[in-house]
Amino acid sequence: MKKIISSILILISSITYGQKTQVEELGQVFISGDYEKTIIKAKDLLKNDSNNIDYKLILGRALTDKGEFKEAIHHLEYTINNDKENSWRKAWALGYLGTCYFMLQDYNNSKKSTKECINLNATKKITLVVVTHNKSLSERMSGKIGLQDGKIYDYK
Repeated sequence: MKKIISSILILISSITYGQKTQVEELGQVFISGDYEKTIIKAKDLLKNDSNNIDYKLILGRALTDKGEFKEAIHHLEYTINNDKENSWRKAWALGYLGTCYFMLQDYNNSKKSTKECINLNATKKITLVVVTHNKSLSERMSGKIGLQDGKIYDYK
């Protein structure tokens, strides 16, 4: 009898372990670089769970990486305002928010968000990525790309 119960528990554990959560699946789509699919999936998930800061964060990051800065700001600010633990989520949201403001030429808010992200120092990776990413944006803004209606376009 103990073997049967143990076997059932092991089976249930392995099934549960093998299933990815919706956040993990959404994260994998984002990491794959398919931002359009990420945006569609995140918006769909938010219909059933509109207060989920993980979905909001991933949506904000995907919108930012796609160049839709104005739309991304709302989702990133929601994450910042609702992450009471000042976790890595808030740090990523602040970093991406700084990028959005920078690309929209709101340099004061960009600097404020970026500084807040760095000062939060949630993880070394986030701090390094934010600093490197914003330096890259500064270099790119030196004449190689521009903005129109809050979206990136090439001068070429």
